[in-house]
Amino acid sequence: MMKPHIPGLVLLAIMVSAASAAPLTSKTFTVIDGNRLVIDGREIRLTGIVAPELGRKCILYSKTRDCGLIARSSLLDLTAGATVICSPAADVNGTPTYRCSAGGYDLSEGMVYTGWAVPLEGAPKAYWQVLKGARARPRGFWRGAFVEPWAPVVRVSGSQ
Repeated sequence: MMKPHIPGLVLLAIMVSAASAAPLTSKTFTVIDGNRLVIDGREIRLTGIVAPELGRKCILYSKTRDCGLIARSSLLDLTAGATVICSPAADVNGTPTYRCSAGGYDLSEGMVYTGWAVPLEGAPKAYWQVLKGARARPRGFWRGAFVEPWAPVVRVSGSQ
């Protein structure tokens, strides 16, 4: 019986680890919803944010709307015609997340800016500053009543 060649196995493990940590870069991708996309067959979750899932209802301009679909459209707008670059970030509840940019613009921050996502606990301070602006302007779902993905119905101050 042959013994495995340990240095070769270690090198293979390092190569696999390095490949999984390498940034993903693509001009062709699919946007799933407001905080997920698919690059090269791999589902990518944007780090530091949560957006309403498809079908999540909100009230904008006195009408019920699918805010999950609008959040998806916002991420589509942020990535339109751009090359997306995603680097592995921290795991959130055991789910790997990625810091992604399009044209050098942080997509997680962009989603918070548009008002179609909110930062998660532990997100960069910049996201929380951007959130203040989105609420004050108001942009996105801050213009109406919405259901946060983790909370009961909330009436946002300054809404219609």
